[in-house]
Amino acid sequence: MKDENIKLAKLLIESVEELIVSKISNLRFNKKKKAVIHSLNLDGTANINLDNELYEDVNIRTGLAPQINEVVFVEIPNNQMKNMYVDTAKGSPNMKKVYHVGETEPEDTKLFWIDNK
Repeated sequence: MKDENIKLAKLLIESVEELIVSKISNLRFNKKKKAVIHSLNLDGTANINLDNELYEDVNIRTGLAPQINEVVFVEIPNNQMKNMYVDTAKGSPNMKKVYHVGETEPEDTKLFWIDNK
């Protein structure tokens, strides 16, 4: 009887987790994800690899100058992939490096890029 109750409790928890994950994935809020620039287009857009998928003609925020194979952050407004745009690029002139307090620049340090405005 005790083992059966434990199995039922685990099944209930798994079911609730599935419901929560499915509801969160459909919510409409802004998301920011990492992507890689696959290629740059003449019209000022980029083709990017995001979650192992190629997205073409993605807009780039004004003032950014991403490079091919550069890791960038992509803003996805209201969880609408058709409205996504490249929001932050390391190689842009108005960005600066920021490290955790007390850290130097070892190879394994994670870099954070912030707007320098």
